[in-house]
Amino acid sequence: MTLTALEKARAGYVVDEDGCWVWQRGFSGAAKQAMVWVNTTQRVPVARLLWEAENGKPLGRMVLIPKCDHGQACVNPAHKWMTNRASQQKIAMKKAHQNRSYMQTYMAKKSQMKLDPEKVKRAWDLRLGGSKLKDIAEELGVCISTLSVLFSGKTHKHLSPLGFLGSFGLGQKKV
Repeated sequence: MTLTALEKARAGYVVDEDGCWVWQRGFSGAAKQAMVWVNTTQRVPVARLLWEAENGKPLGRMVLIPKCDHGQACVNPAHKWMTNRASQQKIAMKKAHQNRSYMQTYMAKKSQMKLDPEKVKRAWDLRLGGSKLKDIAEELGVCISTLSVLFSGKTHKHLSPLGFLGSFGLGQKKV
């Protein structure tokens, strides 16, 4: 007995305490979507298949965006909303920006833990003296990324010889 793609989709998830249908089988593609084989040459996204079965109409050119924290692993049609590709790209860019802001904050805090005021002063002395980041990092025992955050003015601003201008004050507006 051969199962249809919809039967495979309905058999491939477990329901968790949040009502998410968490996919337990294969993921594919750059977006790591839950997929099932329709035949030996074609795969379809499980969330799309289940959404179309639940709503009784094809999505056409529209795409599904996850609402819940499980992201693409949740295939529950109630946890997806339909949008067009342009909106999907805007949402993806917004999320990427939020993640980048989080990483910048994380890196700034991480560098503050590694650099005490003496190391900051020594790093600035070496940098203004023309030393390369690699050499400064080796001498102080920190990563180059830690120094980049320091010299960009994101941490230890109170200890910077340039004040709040960042490494060379580029791109700053004077008031």
